[in-house]
Amino acid sequence: FLKFDTREVAWRTQYFNKYFKKEIPELYKHFETLEFTCDLYLIEWCSSLFLKLFPFSIAIRIWDNFLLDGEVFLFQTALGILKYYESTLRNLTFSGIQGLLESVGSEMAPERLFAMIDSIPMSVQEFNNERLEQTK
Repeated sequence: FLKFDTREVAWRTQYFNKYFKKEIPELYKHFETLEFTCDLYLIEWCSSLFLKLFPFSIAIRIWDNFLLDGEVFLFQTALGILKYYESTLRNLTFSGIQGLLESVGSEMAPERLFAMIDSIPMSVQEFNNERLEQTK
């Protein structure tokens, strides 16, 4: 995301959507029905490393994990946020979703957020393997 290469961004959004559909299927369907695509939030979240969304105390924990696990942790974090608010998001319109996703960070309970992130089974190895395949 940081390079904003269109091919790279497309691959990353496709990778994210694969897990979004698998891990939070009802919310994925709702977003799909509303044509609320992940590029409306994911690129901003990842390119800012979530600093614009969260207070520094939460962002620094995300950064620590990002440095440890790499880019895959950014996707886990994004999915963790969606999972955290799943029941609310499923009842919102396009503009309601957009408004919520632009302002979620300050009101989230950090321990619950990180529990949601931990519940997303994404593998660093699998991400790296798929990334290598994409570059061929």
